[in-house]
Amino acid sequence: MRSEVRHRLKEDKFATTAQDTFSWMQHHSINVVGGILVSAVIIGLALGGYFYMENHEQKASLDLALAMDTLNAQVRPASQPPNPDATEESYGSVKERAQAAQKKFQALVDQYPHTHAGKASRYFIAITEIQAGNSAGGEAALKAISASGDKEYAPLAKLSLASLYRATGRNPEAIALYKDLADHPSHAVSKAMAQFELAGIYETTQPAEAKKIYEQLQKDDPTGEIGQLALRKMLGIKQ
Repeated sequence: MRSEVRHRLKEDKFATTAQDTFSWMQHHSINVVGGILVSAVIIGLALGGYFYMENHEQKASLDLALAMDTLNAQVRPASQPPNPDATEESYGSVKERAQAAQKKFQALVDQYPHTHAGKASRYFIAITEIQAGNSAGGEAALKAISASGDKEYAPLAKLSLASLYRATGRNPEAIALYKDLADHPSHAVSKAMAQFELAGIYETTQPAEAKKIYEQLQKDDPTGEIGQLALRKMLGIKQ
């Protein structure tokens, strides 16, 4: 029973960590796209010139927007029943919401496998697998995307894998991925983003190294959001 509880807590931690990471990407990134909460940006990847594409590509992009709405839908308190008069989606748990969103993403992959929206949906299927409690399946899916060479979703998959490893106590694996992302920056995951996450791991294990990374990030972007975040993190490190 205890092992099951610990496993459940780890999965819940990943769901929160992934959501927080993508929220950070939305609000604090420099050259970063993607994320559960970045609906407009991730759909922009799928649109790729919305008004100039074929009809099925447009339809796929619109369906992706609906799937993203589900993934971002409100999670009700456990004691609160659904409101039959509500105009917006809501779910009783993160797992229930993830399962509902996954069905929509899978339908997109089945119907529009070669579209930009289809590629985005494969990535989000992996995320929803983990949020629904199947961390092994989600990890396998993210690894496959990471190895695909896709310039947008391979880096995002690596970032999500690192979040999973970090949330489940596999810091060496997370560190390796963050370093790889920092050494090979992309439009999807910038060097600064990867370094910021790497420094977050080092805060408790190698505070001097974390401070060094934060100092460099602040120096590189002294007035920008990431520089200001790095400064606050750096000041909060106890050595």
